[in-house]
Amino acid sequence: MMFPYYLSLGCSYNEFWDESPWIAAAYFDAEIYRREQQNNDMWLQGLYFSSAINSALAMAFWNKKGKKPDGYLQYPFAFTEREKAAEKERKRQEALRFFTEGQKQ
Repeated sequence: MMFPYYLSLGCSYNEFWDESPWIAAAYFDAEIYRREQQNNDMWLQGLYFSSAINSALAMAFWNKKGKKPDGYLQYPFAFTEREKAAEKERKRQEALRFFTEGQKQ
């Protein structure tokens, strides 16, 4: 039955039976978008979890003679244009700081 499914999506009785079929279709499309967003969120959570595990294992098995492991991420992953612009500016500032401090020594 389709009606119980659309009720579970939040579509009311009147919207399903009395309104345009496009309203029910919009509820269906919204559910697809919600599931895609949830899937992306869970994937991103796994990415952060993997980074944390890798950081912990690197610190646990760090060879004292070698270079110190980087550790956990300092900043979140950049996905939006604003986040990407902030990351680019952060890297530019780090490079500028590297070159200015290198000249003083």
